[in-house]
Amino acid sequence: MGVVLIGMMGSGKSTVGARLAEECGGRFIDLDDLMEQVAGMTNRQIFEERGEKGFREHEKRVLSSIEQHERLVLAAGGGTPAFHDNLAKLRALGTVVYLRVSPQSLFERLRDDRQDRPLLDDDLEETVLNLLDKREPIYLQADVTVDAEHSVEDIVADIRRKVGW
Repeated sequence: MGVVLIGMMGSGKSTVGARLAEECGGRFIDLDDLMEQVAGMTNRQIFEERGEKGFREHEKRVLSSIEQHERLVLAAGGGTPAFHDNLAKLRALGTVVYLRVSPQSLFERLRDDRQDRPLLDDDLEETVLNLLDKREPIYLQADVTVDAEHSVEDIVADIRRKVGW
């Protein structure tokens, strides 16, 4: 069974996922990267061209194309589990792990990363708090929650311990 990482943008899903797959001899997929490859444009461009609804439909289609793999490590987009039946699809791919990060850490991590994040606007803190307020109840439905305030090595070790890898 695989491992699926969920959490807010800036929580470290891509970095942690790549390291986890590398350590475990797994196959890493970053859903955001895969969406861009399939569309032939950046996620920001998809969002601007198709709106959030079109973006989420594209996300749903790309997620549905991913097949379960013994050592799959999937980094889902920040909003992925909050739309359609995506949480059920993520569960079918593996153990769902929520990388939990404090709002203050998210502000710091995302401060210089707005150009690549279609949902971030000028009021970073308010936007992050609103998104976290809406999404955390869904994130908390994960099979495992990991404190992602530590080093990548510590986070990976914690995930491996909790999922038995």
